[in-house]
Amino acid sequence: MRIYRIRNLHEWQKHARRMEEEYTQRREWEWQLVNHWRKLGGQGRCWLQGFSYPAGQEVKFIFEMDSEPINWRETLICPVTGLFNRVRACVHLFETECGPYREDSIYLMEQKTPAYSFLSRRYPNLIGGEYLGESLNSGEIGEIIDGLRHEDVTRLSFPDESINHILSFDVFEHVPEYLKGLQEYHRVLAKGGTLLWTVPFIRQNAKTTVRAVTRPNGKIDHILEPEYHGDPVNPKGVLCFYHFGWDLLEEVREIGFSEAYALLFWSDLFGYLGSESIIFVAIK
Repeated sequence: MRIYRIRNLHEWQKHARRMEEEYTQRREWEWQLVNHWRKLGGQGRCWLQGFSYPAGQEVKFIFEMDSEPINWRETLICPVTGLFNRVRACVHLFETECGPYREDSIYLMEQKTPAYSFLSRRYPNLIGGEYLGESLNSGEIGEIIDGLRHEDVTRLSFPDESINHILSFDVFEHVPEYLKGLQEYHRVLAKGGTLLWTVPFIRQNAKTTVRAVTRPNGKIDHILEPEYHGDPVNPKGVLCFYHFGWDLLEEVREIGFSEAYALLFWSDLFGYLGSESIIFVAIK
């Protein structure tokens, strides 16, 4: 699997021009896969034979043709681990790009998910957390909410430079003051520690799109049509405040991270389909 490291909009534009022919070939391959299942009826569970990195074995990745086009990023579920495309890729690139040791301290910004269940078996010092509301302090356990640990990303409970790695899978878009969260990440990461994260990202945009803002009185003003994403804690979903652009990496560097870049990749073998996948990495 080829992986490209991109640091800004200019580098991505140059990359995209050089990849035009390959992008076309990938879309054709995906179209043939969908067309194959459409000819078979296109209903119920469809699958793609491939290799699941987290499972360490060949599997049949499961997807359903319930929408056109298919949101490949959020499907292609590994039947062994229960992890879908985006999360499988995060585990894969976390281990190959960040090189964690088994005993490293790792903070994952979720706890009531298959990703936490999987990684907790792999890394004994993994700490998970969910945002459970303003009534709790970070580090407290919400006994009435399945015994989950509460962590507010803008006020983390961890001491300075106490965490080796931080993983954040589609969380920042739900944090109105996400820059405070990034500053907290920088505070608690050890020297040389890594942050790996995903967010909704518009790679053609230099600047982040603000979809909603929170006023000092707590009122939320919607600049664009409200968009809600699934939340394992809140069945109503959680509001999306941002679709990020390349200025996000500039902000990460300004906070004090020594390096910040995007990893772009695609693989039929590993089941990373869709428009070129993108994961972000920062090093303190």
